[in-house]
Amino acid sequence: MFGEQVLKKWQIFILILVFCIPFFINLGANSLWDGNEGFYAEPAREVVESGNFLIPTYNYEPRFKKPPLATWIIALSYYIFGVSEFAERLPMAISAILIIWLTYSFGKLIEDEFLGLSSGLILATMLKFMVYSRQYAGDIFLTLFFCLSILYFARAMLEVKGKYYTYYKLMAYISMGLGMLDKGVVAVVVPMAIVGLFILLVRRWDLIKLLFSPTGYLLTTIIGASWYAMMYWKYGWDFIQVNIINETVKRYVTDELGGRAIYYYVGVYFSETLPWSIFIIPAIIYWIKWRQTPLISSKNQLKASLPLLTVIWFIFLFVFYSLAVGKRAVYLVGLYPAAAILIGYYFRFNLFTKDKLLKNIHIILSVLLLVVCLLSSVIIFLACQKLDISSNLIYLAIVSLILISVGLAISLIKRQLELQLPIITIFSFLLILSITLIMPKIEFYRPIPKFAQIIELSANSNDEVGTFSIDTPSLMFYTKRRIFQIWKLDEMKKRLESDKTIYFVTREDYLETLKQNSSTRLEVLDSRPLLQLRWEHLFGKEKKPSMHLVLVRKQ
Repeated sequence: MFGEQVLKKWQIFILILVFCIPFFINLGANSLWDGNEGFYAEPAREVVESGNFLIPTYNYEPRFKKPPLATWIIALSYYIFGVSEFAERLPMAISAILIIWLTYSFGKLIEDEFLGLSSGLILATMLKFMVYSRQYAGDIFLTLFFCLSILYFARAMLEVKGKYYTYYKLMAYISMGLGMLDKGVVAVVVPMAIVGLFILLVRRWDLIKLLFSPTGYLLTTIIGASWYAMMYWKYGWDFIQVNIINETVKRYVTDELGGRAIYYYVGVYFSETLPWSIFIIPAIIYWIKWRQTPLISSKNQLKASLPLLTVIWFIFLFVFYSLAVGKRAVYLVGLYPAAAILIGYYFRFNLFTKDKLLKNIHIILSVLLLVVCLLSSVIIFLACQKLDISSNLIYLAIVSLILISVGLAISLIKRQLELQLPIITIFSFLLILSITLIMPKIEFYRPIPKFAQIIELSANSNDEVGTFSIDTPSLMFYTKRRIFQIWKLDEMKKRLESDKTIYFVTREDYLETLKQNSSTRLEVLDSRPLLQLRWEHLFGKEKKPSMHLVLVRKQ
């Protein structure tokens, strides 16, 4: 990375581990992030509480929406370390390191250790990859299984007549089976499609047998489909309706669960994988415009074409998820390793020197990145001022962004564009490190644990606890009880007419609407701000986020 001197394997291992340190810093310092994390943390806690691993529950009801592997892994961590945020996030952080190591291995397989190391460190310094590795269990595990299955398929293609061919092939199918047990059939469809398209483009028809392995299908089915068969046998069509039709088919083809425009992931990718994301443009242009795919007849020719596999990986996943009506930003994490390898390859061979057009594009994008980094440093400074985050560590983040900009400027002025790889890598690492160190400072804006403490002290076992018009699954985790979730005003009014004491969490503005439409006496027990910092807060007169959550009691 800082010259092409040969590094020993243990030195590479240590270097990658150093860059993975931020994935573990303050891992349990913040409470659960509502929106997704509670959907994995709570079922695992209920597994530990009930002892029923076979049929995980969510809110004390059978969980049909998701397969159980992520829940099982987190529950095992709870058994070892106790139920906590740290124990819930540790398996994801470990998986992130494995993904980074697999990215290194893939890069090494394609070319050499220099490409592998560059690719691994690029992935490790993608800010949102670190963030997702501390929140989104199912998607991080799915990315791990994507990497394993595609890497093993690649190794099998290179060993088609070797003694390890069968081993690599079966490991690919085992990885897909585990992925299916984590996130469903997408874990099978995506790797098979990517490898199939690669075989089609390189015209090695003898390799198609990789995708038609009876033994492989059997392994994938036993590992991935057995749980589905058991759930269907026990719950019948209700399970199929929720897991297959609602959560898979409808999420992809309808906006019933929330739809977004087809171009949604363009903004997601370029914002979430900064500062590396922009370099994917010339990297892919190179492969589409300049590289030809002649008939591949030898192992060496096939290996030389393996970067094309990562191009297909990136483009296929991007298009596949873009065509889905129901979109979530975290879905794109599955293509981050492919992006890291492509960008690593781009810098490994200084592709910006291959053509004047590529060089001009690279220079323009470097200037754009320089400006984005400077603007980001200003935004971070203003955000911390508005949120009253008093920590000198914030200046490390700001300085890191400024140094990236300075380094980019120097590389452009001196026409030494190859310097950009170590500059961006080192200072992106410092940026991520500073953010993980600052994270505990925002816990003030995490109200649910405080509300749960009040409920624990005030409520008895017969009282009802729930939410109105907000989604806070972490309330189950912290109160350790079943909660109701109501979204409609009329349903909430009816609930308040019962004789029971009710504790519920809602937003301040929703509470005002409820008071205007109900004569029930409601007592606010606590009110706390949410971490909702918008542009009007950054550049307006408001000093802090105006959105508050309130804990309300009806007696």
